Amino acid sequence: MKLSTVTLSCFTEVCREKGFSPAATKLGKSQSAVSTQIGLLEKELGLKLFDRSKRPLFVTEAGRVFFDFATEILNKSGEFERYLAELSSGIAGEVRIGASTSVGTYILPGILSRLLRRYPKLQISLLTQPRSSVFESVKRADVDFGLVLSDKPPEGLAVKTLKTERLCLFISPKHALAKGRRVRMRDLSAVPFVVGPKGTEYTEMITRVLANHHLSSYEVAARISNFEGVKDVVRAGLGIGLLPHFMLRGDIRARALKQLTIAEFSASASIMCIERFQHLSTPTITRVKDFLTAAVISF
Repeated sequence: MKLSTVTLSCFTEVCREKGFSPAATKLGKSQSAVSTQIGLLEKELGLKLFDRSKRPLFVTEAGRVFFDFATEILNKSGEFERYLAELSSGIAGEVRIGASTSVGTYILPGILSRLLRRYPKLQISLLTQPRSSVFESVKRADVDFGLVLSDKPPEGLAVKTLKTERLCLFISPKHALAKGRRVRMRDLSAVPFVVGPKGTEYTEMITRVLANHHLSSYEVAARISNFEGVKDVVRAGLGIGLLPHFMLRGDIRARALKQLTIAEFSASASIMCIERFQHLSTPTITRVKDFLTAAVISF
């Protein structure tokens, strides 16, 4: 049995798009050409990969198993082609990096500018997403590796912890809790927090951290969908925030925000480099990953 990467690409695109027509559009082919190619593939395998009677197109159990196989083959083929290309071109070409919002927004921009000055033939594609989306992007090989801030490692991926970051409670310098008196965790039960929207990973992390410090329920002053917005609302004196220290350093130095020090509060999250197990890392990807991990550690 001989299966070309063209056929495998056609099959995986139909799976992702859940239909022949949208897959044909993505591939720049006619719908009939895609349908014919899938039919020939099913005949070659002796298996039904799709149930065409359902809308959207339904992938059979055999199709789901074959999708994992096809995706792995395409990933390996792409990695090998990039590896061969780099043998002649050196440190060059595209490297795709996935980053959680905190890392991609507050840590990587300055580091990437230094990287590109050192290797001008590089092209960096930075995909900033929620943490769980980065995990999925790495698993699907949509990115070459990921850098995330998390209080727990993902399953099914190779993880290297780069550094531990303090999680800090912070308030406006004008807030009543900033007036110098000793603050205990129990004092926070009557003070509202500024958090993210319900169900987001950031909000869930805050809930876990506070529960670990015997604050299983807390009032919410506002739910803000971005970190700068959270800081703005806290700066206005409307509640308490909880963010990694690296997001707050400049605001604390400028005295726009104040870290709230509580003796019994200590929390942290880790910046992690994540990648798939047993993948072929090209020299360029390895060089970029090494540069970024060293820079993040010293950040």
